[in-house]
Amino acid sequence: MKMKKILGILICLVLALMSACAFGEAQDPLHDRLSRLTELNYTISEVEEGPMDPAGVDASPFVELLNEMTFEAVDAEEPEGEYVVLAFPDEGIRFDFFQANPEENLFRLVRADESVQMYRAVVPEDLGNIADLMDAWYCALLDAHGITQDVLADMPGEGWVLDSVSGQVWMDDRASLEIFLEDVDNYKVLISWGSSASETTEWVYGCAYSEEDQTLRAVHLIKDDVVTNENGEETRTPVEDKDVSAVFSLDGEGRVVIRDAGDEQLEGKAFVRVPLEETAQ
Repeated sequence: MKMKKILGILICLVLALMSACAFGEAQDPLHDRLSRLTELNYTISEVEEGPMDPAGVDASPFVELLNEMTFEAVDAEEPEGEYVVLAFPDEGIRFDFFQANPEENLFRLVRADESVQMYRAVVPEDLGNIADLMDAWYCALLDAHGITQDVLADMPGEGWVLDSVSGQVWMDDRASLEIFLEDVDNYKVLISWGSSASETTEWVYGCAYSEEDQTLRAVHLIKDDVVTNENGEETRTPVEDKDVSAVFSLDGEGRVVIRDAGDEQLEGKAFVRVPLEETAQ
């Protein structure tokens, strides 16, 4: 009788352990696989080059950063657009890290039966976002395979665009204009207009550089209203997302002006160069 009780307790403990393991797998499948990464066959892929195997890359720096995050299952809509894929072919499972709205840190688990579960990474402030981290991991694999991602944008040898990419800021009253070189074939023009200490409107133009007349020619515009609370947390409200034919150029007075801005609020604005010493303060 005593032996039966012991056996019964052992069976209960085993079942409880199996249940706990299954629950943990369901709740945190990414951490589970990261902990066993050296034992598993995996690839990372993006649209540009497709799946890349480890190729001897030391994954520990990326895994350590991912282990600083926590992952929680959420009921959220899947963002549109591209994503970085961490796949485990032998297990028929993959994780898609969405590059759109990276501040939301959303990714999805997709199983072989096409069942899907959405997750959000809770990321420490100093780590940026999970999509950029996965993109960096993918780029490390590309390098290991001898594949280089070219920056296809034409880089000006001199002039206001080069100065701006190097950190020059332009202002018109409460509106600022900054230019960034993207890692694909375009530039990004960011205009921020603060209507109050906590409320800002942002315009992001996707542009190409024209060497012939030293202008930036925009093909797309995204406009958001941004509200920042007392804790520094942002809430973004999309306003517009459309194709445009805007042109950014330098006028005779050395100001950046916009032609055909695609938004009446920006028509007629002329941005003046901010001395670099003021930008640094």
